[in-house]
Amino acid sequence: MAVARVRASVVFPAEFVLVAAANPCPCGRLGETNGPGCRCPEAVVLRYQSRLSGPMRDRIDMIAEVPRLNGETLLGGPPEEPSARVCERVAMAQARQLQRAGTTGAAANALLDGDPLLEVCHLDARGRDALTMAGERWRLSARAYHRVLRVSRTIADLGGEERVSREAVVEAFQLRIPAL
Repeated sequence: MAVARVRASVVFPAEFVLVAAANPCPCGRLGETNGPGCRCPEAVVLRYQSRLSGPMRDRIDMIAEVPRLNGETLLGGPPEEPSARVCERVAMAQARQLQRAGTTGAAANALLDGDPLLEVCHLDARGRDALTMAGERWRLSARAYHRVLRVSRTIADLGGEERVSREAVVEAFQLRIPAL
């Protein structure tokens, strides 16, 4: 991990995964359709959500909004896709990434950068168009483009796809900007 400042740049031998959670507003009820809902003034919600700075948010790959579930849903049947099947797909995606490591030098998509990232993404024409259009609309930085590409490549790997499709790019954007 590299930390660069005005007078110095330091490289620390670290890789990590950040998982964080936050309420959508101070009361935690923004967007709820059941119950009393949020009564926070819009200005308060905007100030609360802006606590995470733009540069920090730019470094987050995925943001998942998780709605409050009612008791019936929580006590319902098994999930749509069994954990064993998910584990199988993840193992196959990791194997694809390790296979590419021989040419890229990176054992995981998250570690790809620059030319190796562009080499393994293999965007199809519709994927390239989707990335370009959404990137312009959301005014993404170069860092954000690369983060979307990495997540798109991983989505394609999980689906067993050789090329990164428009659908994988759109899903990566939806994970980055949940309000889409």
